[in-house]
Amino acid sequence: MLARGALFSVLLSVLLAAGALRADDKPDKARREQQKADEKLKKECAAKLESYRGALEKLVRETCVKKRLRSQAAELLATLERIGPRHPTLPGLRLLVGGCGDDPDPRDVAAFATTLAATTKPYGAPFAAFAKECATKKSFARAFDWTALALEADPDNKDARTARGFVRWDSKDLKDVKLEYEARTKRFLRPDEAGKVWLSKYEVSRLKEKKVLYENAEGVIEGWIPCADVEKWDAGLRPLDGEFVEAAKDVSAHTDVDMRGLEPEWKKYWSVETEHFEVRTGVSRAAAYEFGQLLEDYHASFFRTYTSFLDLDTGAEYLFNKAKLARKHLVIYYADHDHYRQHIANHHGAGVEVNQSYGLYTQDRECRASHFFAGEGKAEVLRSVYHEVTHQLFSETKEDLSSTSSDEGNYWLVEGIATYSESWGKVGRSWVPGLDRKLDRFQQTKDYLEKHPDWDFKSFVAMTPGSFRKDEAELDNYALSATLCHFLMHGEGERYREDFVRFISEFYAGKARKATALFDALGVSPDELEREFKKHMKDLGGD
Repeated sequence: MLARGALFSVLLSVLLAAGALRADDKPDKARREQQKADEKLKKECAAKLESYRGALEKLVRETCVKKRLRSQAAELLATLERIGPRHPTLPGLRLLVGGCGDDPDPRDVAAFATTLAATTKPYGAPFAAFAKECATKKSFARAFDWTALALEADPDNKDARTARGFVRWDSKDLKDVKLEYEARTKRFLRPDEAGKVWLSKYEVSRLKEKKVLYENAEGVIEGWIPCADVEKWDAGLRPLDGEFVEAAKDVSAHTDVDMRGLEPEWKKYWSVETEHFEVRTGVSRAAAYEFGQLLEDYHASFFRTYTSFLDLDTGAEYLFNKAKLARKHLVIYYADHDHYRQHIANHHGAGVEVNQSYGLYTQDRECRASHFFAGEGKAEVLRSVYHEVTHQLFSETKEDLSSTSSDEGNYWLVEGIATYSESWGKVGRSWVPGLDRKLDRFQQTKDYLEKHPDWDFKSFVAMTPGSFRKDEAELDNYALSATLCHFLMHGEGERYREDFVRFISEFYAGKARKATALFDALGVSPDELEREFKKHMKDLGGD
């Protein structure tokens, strides 16, 4: 991404070069030239991406299927579905991969890794160049996507790695840190078995603080610890109240916690930090670190999807991991549902419904945090994780935020956008927002509207928190809100997406609470939007 001064210089030179034009010709001619340049870049990007897609498809058909490399074929298919979800060859390709043999010669497996790298690497440089061009135009979300594709094609691409804030493990900048790390830990900072040669900005910052990502004797990561303490940890000791104690005493101190005390028990739990989260838990340090990585995975995709929630430059900083956090997002991970339920009842009011819930985000004076638990109902817990963390990230990212529970309209947005996140899914290792078009909430909306043909769209979007939460209608309102958000993010060729995300930002800033605010923001009449919404809904829900 160009620095502001450099970008200003580029823009200034363009303006000076146009000085010979008549004053009244300048805007129109400059706009036409910019449109031509944008169209040219768009065509170049599309052509190169189609070439990449075709190369991967060829590998599936001519190498994976013939060599019975089923797992490799499935992984490539996931990539193809992500970069070309509506490509006409996909149905046939799915059948081909489904019938692929799964007993390859080990030599073919090794040879395929080399073939794949040789096929994709040439695409890394042009993809990184597209990213740079998009950043120059301040199209940061597209720049982010192109760096992701560049690193997928060529994990060692320097331009893409640098844009994302990575540093090579053997760089001069890390020389002194590396030597001290190795001297203190008696371990070597070098590429791991997976060939990792790049360290993230966060990993570099930890190393410069003389910390190490500790892996215990069972090969399980427990979090970042001071390099000077590695030998004690290796000996089975753990820090507790300023001294090192036997592991059993440490476990007892963090798990045998009185739930009845005035002070919240989570303050006595283990604390494990990741780049953007602090996870407090009475399960184990390893469980906290693992849960934190799940949250980090979602965090990156959240800011890619909602870049416009922030101003242009701030959004870019979050996307490319350059934003400075005022504080990390607090997440409390209880040992089981009973601990979770008892904490909420003791510290957040009897009026909070928790008996059937799998997660909760609280913003009261005592605790601003998301709450989840380990154990049963893992699928439902994960679904709640993304729902509640969506609340948390929207509420804690910007500083100029207004209360979302004040008695004003458009409250559907608060629960709708969080419930919509339950429809997100993964294709391969990548998140795809709105992927699950068969989500039960969408079918619930269809059933509700069939039974209530007189449902008033304008009155619904004008709802206050009190109206939304009426007992007999609350679950239906959650479903209706989630379905409406899916439409505004994905319907009509994503026509409303960016304006809708900016509307979310305005709502959280307290500036979009009028009954007509949504329609004003999208530039569309209520009747037209309702017609399009109901049309979009026909393709959602069902088995």
